[in-house]
Amino acid sequence: MESLERRLASSLEGFLPPFAKLSLELRNLPNSSRPEGLRNVEEFYTECGFLRLAESSQHQLSEKELTGLTNLDQNYPEHRRKNYIIGNNVERKNAEADGWKDVLKSVDWDGTGVLDATAGYVRADKACIWLSMKAKHAAVCFIEGELNGKVIKIVVDSLADENKIRGVETADGIFHPADLVIVAGKVSRPLVKPTYS
Repeated sequence: MESLERRLASSLEGFLPPFAKLSLELRNLPNSSRPEGLRNVEEFYTECGFLRLAESSQHQLSEKELTGLTNLDQNYPEHRRKNYIIGNNVERKNAEADGWKDVLKSVDWDGTGVLDATAGYVRADKACIWLSMKAKHAAVCFIEGELNGKVIKIVVDSLADENKIRGVETADGIFHPADLVIVAGKVSRPLVKPTYS
């Protein structure tokens, strides 16, 4: 498969998925400037594509697939140009010219489908370290630690018309006001109240 740099150089309008761009940023950063966990890491994004095939070789693309492609055409043309209908000879040749020939050749399929060349996978642990570093450089403050980072209470303004979350209280007794609270990871169900806004 082509290198990420070659894809960037040859892609239409320089389009690359966001994580591919972040991965290239990391590659250009010297090891000495990288946080622990990202030293000697070449990239954390692998562009592998995703092939969605029709139900059988005799079937055409589903209505849902066609609707999705139409949406891309209308709203995200740069994405649509990287979603190739493999049953269409012109689009298949475009995919091959863009570096996907070996992938298409490896699939024993005489029907149609869509090769989404914008798809890939991310090494989540490495991406989180990188995004955390970028956030800290943008003056985002992380509250971490056994006491400081442990939320014990979601504080709600019960006098408002809606139960609006005002912030959180951490195990060290400090209230952290917030316009937006995102609950992510190891959440216990009793803490989540769907009536909050």
